[in-house]
Amino acid sequence: GHDEAVGRPLLDLGIYVEPGARNACDRAVEAEGRTRGHEAALRHRYGEVRHVILAGERIRVEGVDCVLSVLEDVTARRRAEEALRESEARYRAFFDSPVVGTLQGDVHGGIAAANDEFLRIVGYTREDLDAGRIRWDALTPPEFLPLDDAGIAEAREKGSCAPYEKPY
Repeated sequence: GHDEAVGRPLLDLGIYVEPGARNACDRAVEAEGRTRGHEAALRHRYGEVRHVILAGERIRVEGVDCVLSVLEDVTARRRAEEALRESEARYRAFFDSPVVGTLQGDVHGGIAAANDEFLRIVGYTREDLDAGRIRWDALTPPEFLPLDDAGIAEAREKGSCAPYEKPY
């Protein structure tokens, strides 16, 4: 608890700071009197590793030189960032797959990105895509545009739409 922790060294509380981070933080406090933004891994007394951002400032308490340390726990943020990186990597592997043509388009007919298989299917080059000469609404026969309108409406309502087939 709070009363148990205040004024005690982290190690006394069963919290182990990786030496590199602790030493970097200590050196910065010694040189400048304070530091902000040092990232470190802590080992909690129950064995769990937590990621923190350390800040420290040299202070004098009742004639004793001390370092006031502030730790911001960023473990949840780190885990979310790692999950996002993994998800993006899986998505990128699927998107770049040569098995199916994929594109990222906007609701107005523009194409932000397409894989090589999509470009092969529609007969355009990467240069055409980069120059903005390809639009999915222009590639779609007019009688199939209502399918796109329905898919867009469903995605706005539900967050995604059921797959559908159309010619280009």
